[in-house]
Amino acid sequence: EQIRNSVVIVGAGVEQDVVNNQDGGVISVTIQSSVDLIGWSATGQADGTMLIRWETSAEQDAWGFLVYRGVENDWRETIRITPALVSAQGATAAGAVYTVVARTAQAGVRYRYWLQEIALDNSTVIYGPLEAELTSSDSKASGTTLYFPLITQN
Repeated sequence: EQIRNSVVIVGAGVEQDVVNNQDGGVISVTIQSSVDLIGWSATGQADGTMLIRWETSAEQDAWGFLVYRGVENDWRETIRITPALVSAQGATAAGAVYTVVARTAQAGVRYRYWLQEIALDNSTVIYGPLEAELTSSDSKASGTTLYFPLITQN
């Protein structure tokens, strides 16, 4: 994937040679992640919630994670569903497993989830979107249903 940025340089003086301020080439930028993400998933639960789970194999200089959700395929249209930072628990040679429960997911709505990794230096890496939908069968309560006889008094 290629990301193209434009820059406008404004100075106090008059620039005589504007050609040296332009570059039509492509510059490769490598974003270093502080974690090795093995995978992540979103699964509807019997109690009507959505379980977001991710696993890392290694974490170096990781501060934590935030989870965002939206219905559009646009990061800018999301809301954060983690009330606070999920603190990183892994280490350089060992990762960790994390879970977040989304209690406000509605059945029949296709959501897109994004996972934001935040490093100790405040740099971020965003993973996603991950698409998931809570079905009506997910939102039915599991367990035993008791039926009591109807008793009336004449």
